Amino acid sequence: MAELDARTLDWALTGLGLLLGLGLIVLGNWRAGLPPDPLRPRMVSWHFITLLAGLWCVMMVVHAVNLLGFETGRQALGLR
Repeated sequence: MAELDARTLDWALTGLGLLLGLGLIVLGNWRAGLPPDPLRPRMVSWHFITLLAGLWCVMMVVHAVNLLGFETGRQALGLR
């Protein structure tokens, strides 16, 4: 079995996180688009879940950009 270094594991976990986030966006959009059932109230706000999953995906993309070697954040902008 090939040996994994830290960079390979970082990319694998980032890619897995991004795929899980995208899957949650698709699930949330599908569930939010279902017609309401008056006998079964929605216990979960699927629009909010979709929003959180989208924010998660943005964070995973920023992390991937950081793994490529680009600096993001306050220090890259010249701030403290």
